[in-house]
Amino acid sequence: MYFLPIIAVYFDALNEKPESAEERLFAQVKEIVIINERRLSILSSIAAIAPLFGLFGTVLGMIEVFQRLAALGGRADVALLSGGIWVALLTTAFGLLIAIPSLLAHHYFSRLAGGRSDYLELLIARLNVLTGKGGENGV
Repeated sequence: MYFLPIIAVYFDALNEKPESAEERLFAQVKEIVIINERRLSILSSIAAIAPLFGLFGTVLGMIEVFQRLAALGGRADVALLSGGIWVALLTTAFGLLIAIPSLLAHHYFSRLAGGRSDYLELLIARLNVLTGKGGENGV
C-alpha cells in the first residue's frame, strides 16, 4: 500500500496553494521512491564484484599451476597441476553463481521500483482529474 501516503498528502493539500501542495506531494513521492530503491545499490555491487572475486581466484589458481610446473622443471604432471586448475574453475563458478542471481534480482527490483514511480505519477494525474484540479491549478 505504498500509494496510500500519496493519497493522504494529496487530499490534505487540496486547500493549499498549488506550489506548496506540489512541493509536499513531490517530497512524499521522493520518499517512497527512495524507500523502493534503497537496497538496489547493494545488489548491483554484489553482481559487479562477485565475478571479480571469481577472477581473482582464477588468477590465484593459475599462479599455483605455474608454480607447480616451475617446481617440476617444466615436466607436466597432470595430477599435480589439476589441483590449481580445479581451484581456478571453482572460484570462477562461485563468482558467477553469486553474480547471476544478484543481477537478475537487481533488474527485477529496479523494474518494480520504476513501475511504482510511474504508477504514482499516474495516480496523481487521476486524482487531479477526479478532483477537478487538473491543468495549471492542479496539485
